[in-house]
Amino acid sequence: MSLANPRRIFRQAPRRSQRFSRGNNGLSRGVSIALLSLLGVTFIAGGVEHSTAAIGRIPPASLIASLPGQTQVVDGETLRLGDVVIHLTGIAAPARDAQNGAPAAAAIRTLAALVHDQRVDCRVTGADAAGRAQGTCHTETTDLAHAMITAGAAQALVPSLNGT
Repeated sequence: MSLANPRRIFRQAPRRSQRFSRGNNGLSRGVSIALLSLLGVTFIAGGVEHSTAAIGRIPPASLIASLPGQTQVVDGETLRLGDVVIHLTGIAAPARDAQNGAPAAAAIRTLAALVHDQRVDCRVTGADAAGRAQGTCHTETTDLAHAMITAGAAQALVPSLNGT
């Protein structure tokens, strides 16, 4: 066999049907593709919006509770109750990424001691600018934000929490 006449091992592609030619129906093909693209984008965007709504976005005034020993401390002002992360309203604790990590660690230890083996109930009162849940949390006898301020582990952002 010579290279001048290579042997064909694949069949020729079938001819395009008249229905998808670029003639009169080219416009309808373009419109069909645009509509399918739009529906796909709408479906994908709708799915993303729904999935983010299910994660971390809780309606205001929701009551969330955890059993004793089930509450996790994220930082000095944030708790995780199951799948829900709640920032304590009205306080500011030292950030974990601060240059001096000792105050942040002390705030985390204080909050962990307050919730250790306690049932924690939180009422979601709203959301911050990032859409994360904020609320008030307490054990059977202790308001956690007030206890953090009293212990000196956090500062009050709202005057009423400071007792003034």
